[in-house]
Amino acid sequence: MQFEKEYEEAVRQKDVEKQEQFLKVFLQHSQKSKRFLTEYFKLLIERGKFSEANSQLGVLKEIFSTPDVYYLKAYWFYMQGDIDSAMSLAKSVLESDPDHKNCLTLLKLARKLVVGKEEANSLFKSGNYEEAIDKYTECIAIDESNKRFHAIIYTNRATALAKQNKQEEALKDLDKAIECNDKYPQALYKRGDINQKLGNFDDAIRDFHSAQELDPSKYSLENRIREVRVEAKKARKKDYYKILGVPKEADEQEIKKAYRKLALKYHPDRVPDPKEKEKAEKMFKDIAEAYSVLTDKEKRRRYDMGQDLDGPDFSGFRGADFNPFDIFSSFFGGDMGGASEFTSGDGGARTFSFGSFPGFTNMGGRGGPSVFKFNLCVCLIMKLLLIRWYPFCIYIRHNSHLTRIHSTE
Repeated sequence: MQFEKEYEEAVRQKDVEKQEQFLKVFLQHSQKSKRFLTEYFKLLIERGKFSEANSQLGVLKEIFSTPDVYYLKAYWFYMQGDIDSAMSLAKSVLESDPDHKNCLTLLKLARKLVVGKEEANSLFKSGNYEEAIDKYTECIAIDESNKRFHAIIYTNRATALAKQNKQEEALKDLDKAIECNDKYPQALYKRGDINQKLGNFDDAIRDFHSAQELDPSKYSLENRIREVRVEAKKARKKDYYKILGVPKEADEQEIKKAYRKLALKYHPDRVPDPKEKEKAEKMFKDIAEAYSVLTDKEKRRRYDMGQDLDGPDFSGFRGADFNPFDIFSSFFGGDMGGASEFTSGDGGARTFSFGSFPGFTNMGGRGGPSVFKFNLCVCLIMKLLLIRWYPFCIYIRHNSHLTRIHSTE
């Protein structure tokens, strides 16, 4: 028959859409072919049309014997990933027909899947994540046609990968899980969780919404979605913890230590290259801004909550009036009036200050020149002693401002 030739060609090309069209047309004229009825039933399942396949069982009952219909129903359960129901129905068929080949084959496959999954889950629960991942991979290879079961296994494997902090790999597995079953809420929820950790906030919100729509009784995620939105808002702002290289739970001493190191490293006067100077100036300002917020309890509280720091309570905070050099001078002792400093170039670990001279003005004024000369001499001696080991800068501080007068860099 011409129909059979065209149908076989579609099968050879794995064109499932064309196969379904051919079978629909054929079965409209002949509903007595066991072969094509069975293939149409399985094709609907392969395409994820489980409701239509279940309706098709009503037609099959009129043609197939009871054991064969039960087998097809067991197959329907099996392909949905409901392995327990499939095994139960297959066993009931085998009680009356012990030699039913299709049920024997189905039961054998189902047992392999169950045993493999249980072994992998056991390894996961005991913390043997790498072995669990290998076992989940073996499960996927048992029956490549069972996509719904694969969705479960991919989700479990992703969870094990996430435990190893392999978030990107876990995300790929969850994409595969959802490709196998886009109505699987657990995979959508887990992917939302991974996306949130990776900073893919819009994707996380979409996944959480989808999981909640599919199973609102289990996944009530309004609070979680609000949490992600707050994180997304914060992410659009500067990450002050990242700028200073400190954890979110850092105390004030850790923040000050980080600021000291970075402020000295990125001070624009220490960057002679004009191309790099602009970057240093921006970084210097960001460092000061981060320090200003994270050492102020109220500002830090509001920042951690994702609230706006540019409101009326913080007017001028990040505007044109914000001067990072004032922060720098205040931090390094701007209240001293004037002094000369020797600063090593190894990240600011060694800073030496010598004397103070409140009346110092343009190297003149009462007491200015003599004190200046004394301090400069001390700095030059330090240069001679340390030049072999440390690059350094010499600064003169006056009225909370620093002026660099010498640098070995």
